[in-house]
Amino acid sequence: MSDTLPITNPFWAPDSRRAAYVDRTQIYVWPDRTLVGGGNNFISAPTWSPSGDRIAYSRVVLAPGTPHSELVVAATDRSGEATVFAASAVGQPEWSPDGSLLTFVADGAPNLYVATPTGATSTR
Repeated sequence: MSDTLPITNPFWAPDSRRAAYVDRTQIYVWPDRTLVGGGNNFISAPTWSPSGDRIAYSRVVLAPGTPHSELVVAATDRSGEATVFAASAVGQPEWSPDGSLLTFVADGAPNLYVATPTGATSTR
């Protein structure tokens, strides 16, 4: 048995010149292995924005006493990330074709949500 986690969730950038993947608890951009987002959390379902400047992903935050899930949008230039939505379960983010909205499922009973990438608006 090994303590290493495999590289998972590879996905191409819209320009087909870059790709990204999850390595342990971080998201990296290939070919230069730029760290984009993550932290000490379980990460899943990363997806690149149509313009290629942001990556949305879901993460499970293992905070003591209150583990929860978050939808996060991280800038690929490493200028920051923002939590767009938090709930008991969040997953499967997808960008709208113009990059102005995200859809995702949340709250256990899969409910479909729509939000802006800044989290300013969330609707079910």
